[in-house]
Amino acid sequence: MRTIGIYDSGIGGLTVLSGILKNFAGNAVFYYADNAHAPFGAHDDNELADILVEGLAVVQANSDITVVACNTASSLLKNLARGTKYEDKTQNDVFIMPKCEDKPHIKPIFGILPPLTTYSLDSLVCAPPSNTLLLATEGTKRHLRLPYGMQVASTPELATKIEIALTDGDDLSSLLPYLLETLSPFIGVKNVILGCTHYPLCKRQIAETLGRVRFFDGTRALIGAMQDFVSPDKDLSAPVKFAFSGADETQKYSRILENLVNSTY
Repeated sequence: MRTIGIYDSGIGGLTVLSGILKNFAGNAVFYYADNAHAPFGAHDDNELADILVEGLAVVQANSDITVVACNTASSLLKNLARGTKYEDKTQNDVFIMPKCEDKPHIKPIFGILPPLTTYSLDSLVCAPPSNTLLLATEGTKRHLRLPYGMQVASTPELATKIEIALTDGDDLSSLLPYLLETLSPFIGVKNVILGCTHYPLCKRQIAETLGRVRFFDGTRALIGAMQDFVSPDKDLSAPVKFAFSGADETQKYSRILENLVNSTY
């Protein structure tokens, strides 16, 4: 059994965690929600870099493998690594920093990114780009190189609204007026890339706004990249421990994770 560390500012990383539990059963999980600094997209790059240094140190101290389950944080890390010996040049849809020989205290780090190239492990291609809509935070979008013609929506408050909607229950219908306001210009697109780990929680509401669409996110590419570093063992239990930099929200996170595992959303 290994311990997989998950790092995010809030509940978005639970969508990644649910996929990890399904694919790497038998491994323990340490989930660190840096909710004192949420949302990450509200910080400029310099502030967020300092936040990540502290947050990743906590996760690395409590795990064998670190997963940055936030597109904003992962895209910044990839940008910071560009041009250094820690830059990963083999993956397009996932950021990987393997164990560093000159820094043995750094354990492998994986970061989720919007799937802008292969879109999924079975190489399903979304073409043309004009039929594809990217939903991502401003912090993520400023570090991406988008295919020419891809449509991009502005939904700066969506992650926060999802957090609020799920604080006291599981009713996400309150998001519909905001989604209609921000996404109605894109009705008719065929594919939607979810570039924030919060967004899979409201796929049903997005589809209700846009109509029948295909959704893509970076979880499958992330899990594929992790397979060389961790294996499942279904004969073992898989304890999940939650930790928070701010208020303890274990009850809320446990409820949302259970619903995700049971495909309620």
